[in-house]
Amino acid sequence: MYRTRQWTQNVLFYGKEDKDMGKSMKDKLIDNLGLKVIALLFAVVLWLLVVNINDPIESRTFSNIKVNVLHEEIIENQAKTWQVLDNTDSVTVVVRGKRSILERMRTEDISASADIKELMLENMVPIEVTVRGFEGEYREAYASPKNMQIKIENSKKAEFPITVVTTGEVQEGYALGSTEASPKMISVAGPQSLVGRIERAVARVDVSGLAEDTTLDATLILYDAAGNEINQDLLSNTIGVEGLKVKVSLLKTALIPLEFDDSKIRVSKGHVYTKLECEPDSVEVVGEESDLENLSSIEIPAGALDVGEISEKTEVPVDITPYLPEEIKLADENANIVVVTILVDKVNAKIINLPVESIVRDNAPEGFKVEYGDTKEIALAFTSEDQSRLNELTVDDLKDKVRVDLRGITQEGTYTLKLQVTPPEGCELEEEAEVTLTLTKR
Repeated sequence: MYRTRQWTQNVLFYGKEDKDMGKSMKDKLIDNLGLKVIALLFAVVLWLLVVNINDPIESRTFSNIKVNVLHEEIIENQAKTWQVLDNTDSVTVVVRGKRSILERMRTEDISASADIKELMLENMVPIEVTVRGFEGEYREAYASPKNMQIKIENSKKAEFPITVVTTGEVQEGYALGSTEASPKMISVAGPQSLVGRIERAVARVDVSGLAEDTTLDATLILYDAAGNEINQDLLSNTIGVEGLKVKVSLLKTALIPLEFDDSKIRVSKGHVYTKLECEPDSVEVVGEESDLENLSSIEIPAGALDVGEISEKTEVPVDITPYLPEEIKLADENANIVVVTILVDKVNAKIINLPVESIVRDNAPEGFKVEYGDTKEIALAFTSEDQSRLNELTVDDLKDKVRVDLRGITQEGTYTLKLQVTPPEGCELEEEAEVTLTLTKR
């Protein structure tokens, strides 16, 4: 009986205790609820701060991003052309996002596009930016400038013949023959203002070192009326995938002597024609190798030197072009004039043109320089009863036999002095000769 009563008391005691403990837990949860909510919010904010300190929001810049133009056919279908202004098809892109995301991005991931459908004010197209492979992982991405500026104008097409221009020199012994462009005509299309400037189309080709006929790749150059090269970035043409070619044919070169018929040279009474000199006495010509092999000289007919009666040395310019064989041409078209000198002396007399530097200067003062100005030669006339002796007389026969005495000259100045001439054996000096010279201190 006692144990039963004790057990009952224990149950009542502990049951009351458990009830008091349950009430205490509930009170603890409800008590200071506002502070607990604030503590929770503070913890969340603190967590966000920690996260952002470790992986903050930043900006990263990507330069020289090419803008991809969409739906450009909208303009082209209207028979118009367009061009980008101020290089606005190359932009700088700024991306904002978490550092960890930005660090993984590459320039190749950046895509900028301008859709012609979005054309504003007839000259501006908005630029849209995306980062491929990072959709939704960054906050924003934008281009600078934000719009691509374009110019729209009517298109034009025109045809031009292609002329060939060569650069460089072919191998020695050869000359440039014919050149032929393929294609011979070209059609160019583009903005009306640009096509309208084109004056000529040129195929430029380098022939350096060529020694045989060949076909070479050429570069198309377009020029305006002032000779300025036209930029072709906005132009299209009909050259095609094979490109512009130039067929180059070479000719052989040869140095051919000139032969003159002097049968119609006439001199006045008391004079005699002594000889003929030509400068140059040979010319470089070009032609097929077989034609050059059969050409030993270029013959100039007598009529080219028929200038009437002459009584003194006479220079005759001769154009040799009419006397070239039909299949032969001059290597230099500007070298067609040669100067022929007809030398004439009096009967029983001969004139020798002595270079002034051959004059022996006796008693030249020390410390002075002697010059002859523009005078290159002194004409000395010799006579002889033996015409054959005169015919043989040359400038070499006067070596050390023509002198000038500078004795007594001690001042700078210009002087005219008599020449002391010792005639060659069997000859006499027809008349005395003088020379004008200038002395200057060294």
